[in-house]
Amino acid sequence: MTYESPEDLGLKGYPSWRPNQKEAVERITSTTSRFVALVAPTGAGKSVVYTASALLGSGRALILTATKALQDQLTRDFSESVGLVDVRGRAAYPCRLTHLPADTAPCRFKVQCVFKNSPSCAYYAAVLQAKRSALVTTNYAYWMALNNFPDNPLGDFDFLVCDEAHDLPNLVSDHLTVRFAKTDRVAEEYLGDVLKQPLEVEAWRDKAGAAQTKVGDTIERYLEMMKARSGEDHAVEWRALSRLAILHEKLVRLSELSDTWVVDASESEVSFTPIWPTHYTESLLFAGIPKVLLSSASICDKTVAMLGVGEVDSIEYPHTFPVENRLLVHIPTIRLNAKTNEMGYRQWVRRIDQIVRARLDRKGIIHTISYSRMRRVYEFSEMRDFMLIHEPGELARAIERFKQADPPLILVSPSVSTGYDFPAEQCRYQIIGKIPYPDTRDKVTALRIAHDKTYAAYLAMQELVQMTGRAVRAEDDWAENFIIDDTVVWFLPMYKDFAPKWFQEAYTRRQTIPEAPIV
Repeated sequence: MTYESPEDLGLKGYPSWRPNQKEAVERITSTTSRFVALVAPTGAGKSVVYTASALLGSGRALILTATKALQDQLTRDFSESVGLVDVRGRAAYPCRLTHLPADTAPCRFKVQCVFKNSPSCAYYAAVLQAKRSALVTTNYAYWMALNNFPDNPLGDFDFLVCDEAHDLPNLVSDHLTVRFAKTDRVAEEYLGDVLKQPLEVEAWRDKAGAAQTKVGDTIERYLEMMKARSGEDHAVEWRALSRLAILHEKLVRLSELSDTWVVDASESEVSFTPIWPTHYTESLLFAGIPKVLLSSASICDKTVAMLGVGEVDSIEYPHTFPVENRLLVHIPTIRLNAKTNEMGYRQWVRRIDQIVRARLDRKGIIHTISYSRMRRVYEFSEMRDFMLIHEPGELARAIERFKQADPPLILVSPSVSTGYDFPAEQCRYQIIGKIPYPDTRDKVTALRIAHDKTYAAYLAMQELVQMTGRAVRAEDDWAENFIIDDTVVWFLPMYKDFAPKWFQEAYTRRQTIPEAPIV
């Protein structure tokens, strides 16, 4: 097939290739390696590259995304033009029989349903449409949940695209992690006081095995009782059964724990996580699919090693946006760390105010890395009247408000990185307050760092690369990026192998704050 433009492949709205896109498609479709890593900067049009590669390949293709927002974007861009089919987990669809979300549907418990496997069932209609399609997209959580069972209802695929692949080790670990809230009365009923005891893995395995049988028996009793009262509305019972089914799945996983998992307890929950996800990536994620594309702006050799995939054909393309439009400028301020006192924080916030004060005619983002630093910025800043902060769980609402607002407005947040875009006037500057090292109070992270001394730096570099790419989304776009943590002076040279070359070339140092460009 000849394809002088993406539109030749049916990708309407894309009349020409961006630089490096066509070369990337040709490389992906011609390589004999099972695994291909596409390392391309933010704004390079990776979605066009991997969708075009899927269309040119033989057989069926599946595109996995990290968030439902990215899934929505792919559906908007490609469902009409090339027949991309979007499918999601049961909770996204209503059950026609019970009028509840389909994750509580009777068919989940092998109860006969007249609507199952018919167009009348929203969930099964979506699954059937996806199974018949050559090009499908879904999210990682749903895909890995399907691979927990022997028969995947979406069928076999020949090409797998893993978008935002730099985050795959975390995504697999998060999927495997089992969590119990200490206030979970359903779990407490079957596990007793074990949630409040610091037991080791072996003891948890024994407890989970015994509780698993009890939960299974309870589910069967519920179903028998509901069958005997078939004419009644059983909405309450279906919800209770759904909670029991979730508990049963957790107990099954716990009964199979190995000593390479970590038991961690906080004030609010007990969690179980594999120290490394490497052993699980093939069965849960790659699932024997013959060709796998790992697409990301910042995936590196260390990411690949954690996935345990062996030989990878890696393609790294340079940034095509002018470097002066995407500079990361270090302004010497303080070295921010756990020892920083109040005087140091006030000096740090003064620097933030100096940058912001000259840019009140535009919108910006301050990355604080933690909620405690976010609050310090708001408390100490003379610019607080122009600042928008948020609590955990309120990020999406804050971002929408920030995008819709007129300047002056500064979004101050610890958690704006992967999955969020702020093109053009939505954001003209970013201030990165600290190198984004992970929170080592988390037991799993602490153990990983103990096993691998560079792991924390790897995570920090991945996050830093993602942060700086949020605001420049097109060749004629621009944004100022400032970093005011002096740790960057030794951090970037020491861990440069964890960052793509196009990111390294954008770093520079200035003794004074540059004048704000004219908007």
